[in-house]
Amino acid sequence: MKFLNSVGGDSRSNAYAFLLNKQINDVIDIFGKNRIIKNDYENLNSCDIPLDNTTFIQEYFKKMGYMTLIGEDFMQGGIFNWPYCIGFEKPPVHHSLSALQVILERSDLKGLTKKIFRERCYSKGFFIQEYMDDFLQKYKNKLKFSILWHSYILHDELNSIFAGDDLLYDYFQRNEAYFNNSFNILMGDHGFKMSYFVGTNIGSFEYMNPYFILTIPNELKSNKKLLKNLNENSNKHISHFDIYATLIDLLTIASKDNFKNLDKQENFPIINNKIKGLSLLRPLPEYNRTCYEMRIPPQYCLCKVNIKKPTTSFNKERSKLAKGFIKALNNKLIVGNLTDKCSPMKLDETEEFKVEIIETNEFDFIYKINAITLPGQARYLALMNKNFEVINDEIIRTNIYKDQAEVCEKKSLYRMYCYCKILVKNEKK
Repeated sequence: MKFLNSVGGDSRSNAYAFLLNKQINDVIDIFGKNRIIKNDYENLNSCDIPLDNTTFIQEYFKKMGYMTLIGEDFMQGGIFNWPYCIGFEKPPVHHSLSALQVILERSDLKGLTKKIFRERCYSKGFFIQEYMDDFLQKYKNKLKFSILWHSYILHDELNSIFAGDDLLYDYFQRNEAYFNNSFNILMGDHGFKMSYFVGTNIGSFEYMNPYFILTIPNELKSNKKLLKNLNENSNKHISHFDIYATLIDLLTIASKDNFKNLDKQENFPIINNKIKGLSLLRPLPEYNRTCYEMRIPPQYCLCKVNIKKPTTSFNKERSKLAKGFIKALNNKLIVGNLTDKCSPMKLDETEEFKVEIIETNEFDFIYKINAITLPGQARYLALMNKNFEVINDEIIRTNIYKDQAEVCEKKSLYRMYCYCKILVKNEKK
């Protein structure tokens, strides 16, 4: 499907949407017509809330008799508990790789495990495919719901994904019989964001427009209504919340009706869980829903807006925007308790502080900011309002920060705004 719109800039916020039906960012209407849609946790930190027995999609399937698996290649933690989040206090699925994650953190076993990985050519996380092979064979006669989550293949380097072509092809080929009898989703949680590419028009669009493909069982490929709905919906604006709704539909109404009554959206029989999206198996509205309707914050919205460049008499406003941006950026270090480790940021005066004006209606507007800061030439993107404040306090880092931040801080959610002081000291020597 062409126009999947991510609901956040990182994996966690998007995973909460398509696996938990949870919104962790506030959503504003930049046109000023609607109230703010508050996040599901309001003033609480979603990281501190256990996810057990709530709305996790695999728990629903597990309760309905499905065997469940989640395999992640990121060994320092899972999507729901990295870096300091509670996540699940008890295993939510039958099978996971949490034991391997523990082993790889043990100093006495880490070297041995990495040696085995090298010998078996388990590069870029492709050991999770073999884990899935075993799962499919063990439960070949049972209902299954599995999630494989690759991080290493694309997170830091855009071109490394090509290394997976043959491995993925072989994986799908050897398991063809299973996939031909299943619904399968191949998708990203968000697009690539770790290079100058995201600063281009196509790069910024792809960052908010992750890949999404859905295949259906062979026996349903003669279902004309289902095919019609999927074909028409493939050109519609959709979000991660719609993926969650689709999975709920597969578990409940659509499968019970044998996929025969797909003429309209349904209210799903789920207690204490108001489904935020719409099922992709059923007709979506004729019009394209707005980002606000789909609970997508404006800084991640795919919809085109009227953008113009400031006039030559814009210096006063530009100065206020620059001050407001740097203040908000350095406040991230304060909130993240990183001021002892990380250097305060300032604008790189040798680079353009790029400002664009987004017209939200005939009389109103907001600013889109692209900034480069020192030390480290960090690149950021933000939306700011007429009061020269960062909207939703959301500042997006658009280049790699690992070598600048993780020297002194490996896990903070605010490390993307950090340039370690120890690096500055070393540069002065």
